[in-house]
Amino acid sequence: MLFLLLDEEQGVDQTPSIDLNRRMLWVDENTGKISEANDILMDMVDHLDEMDTHIVKGETDGKDPVIAARRSREPVSKGRILRGVWKDGRPMRQGSKNPWIDFDELQKDAKEIRKKNASKRRAEAEAKKAAEAKPKKKRSSFDEDDQPTPPPLPAHLQILKEDRDRRKNEKFVVKQKKKRAFTAG
Repeated sequence: MLFLLLDEEQGVDQTPSIDLNRRMLWVDENTGKISEANDILMDMVDHLDEMDTHIVKGETDGKDPVIAARRSREPVSKGRILRGVWKDGRPMRQGSKNPWIDFDELQKDAKEIRKKNASKRRAEAEAKKAAEAKPKKKRSSFDEDDQPTPPPLPAHLQILKEDRDRRKNEKFVVKQKKKRAFTAG
């Protein structure tokens, strides 16, 4: 503000006498008014946020998961955050001139808490679902001695089985030869 009062052409040394005390008094008087205006704006931002989530309701709001999630969240005063104060009264991080930086951190923390709660709810739901699920019927176990022998294969399938067994045995022999050559060499 001081630079606005000074004339750029005259420079600092050649400025006409400025009554700084009078200007400082003016700033002190108006600081209170600006603070009151900011308080009113803070309340207005909070009321608009509340109106957006809780008062204005449409016919399809129950089907919209985003709106349902917003309504179930704990309300956070966005006006206080914009003023540089968290909901628990602590000031924002020192040196932070952009309240959205701290707001993003708060959102990340809230997101992590929501993830933990969601995973906990998911685990509880799965446990409940598992408890409600009917146990599967177990097959009665028979001893192998009690089992009858299978019927013989028809002739055309017996030929295919013998051919498959022969190829399987040849592959096994080739693998054994390669293994011996690898270990010997």
